[in-house]
Amino acid sequence: MAVVNQTLALMEAHAQSCDNIRKQYTCACPRNYQGKRCEIFHPRVKSCQSYIDLKPESESGVYNLNDTVQTYCDFDSEAGKVWTLIQSFSLENKAFYKREPFYFNFPRNETRFNWNDFRVSYQAMVNIRDNSTHWRVTCNFPSGLDFTDYARATLQATDLLTFVNQDRCRKFEYISVRGQSCTDCSGMIVQRDTQHMHTDSYWSGRNGCFWDPRIGSVVGEDNFGFYNTINTQHSCTKNSLSTTQWWLGAGL
Repeated sequence: MAVVNQTLALMEAHAQSCDNIRKQYTCACPRNYQGKRCEIFHPRVKSCQSYIDLKPESESGVYNLNDTVQTYCDFDSEAGKVWTLIQSFSLENKAFYKREPFYFNFPRNETRFNWNDFRVSYQAMVNIRDNSTHWRVTCNFPSGLDFTDYARATLQATDLLTFVNQDRCRKFEYISVRGQSCTDCSGMIVQRDTQHMHTDSYWSGRNGCFWDPRIGSVVGEDNFGFYNTINTQHSCTKNSLSTTQWWLGAGL
């Protein structure tokens, strides 16, 4: 009888421990899973590239990065590239962005994405940059990718976050303003403590850069940002509702 009682006592103790597993055990879930029984698939992603890695058939649209940041992922507009949006603003909102270089922490609507007034935080930008190889600038996305006003460069050539207080000719893979373009060439890039990153099509060739789109430019014309002086022939500054997008991206 003593043996039976002892066995029953052990069984009861075991049952009690299973009834309250939270206090007894810590679950070690596989990567991208969480929950009491690791039943929830919840990836923590730093850039849009992570979504393609997890699900290659992912479609372009608004996605969450690391739970809090909401942005747009472009998987389709350029073959072989995945782009994560880091900033988008309309010309009527240029005053908010004019004097905010990318190395400043300046989040705008980071948790409620919209095309007219949006920028991720500096830390989110670092996370995205560390999973990217390129950056690009577009106008009026997602209405369609227009290479008439477009720029793309490698982070190796120019890192948006470390190009500080400079005004220099830097290499682009491709750059075009008002249809005046060049490939694998140097063009003017400006970014200062008081100036958002941009190019200046009026001064680029005059400052010794290979890209020289001064034909059709206005004196001091700013493109892709800052916009102290605008040209309505540039798609990003055609009217108050025109938008400018900056992206970080990588190959598939």
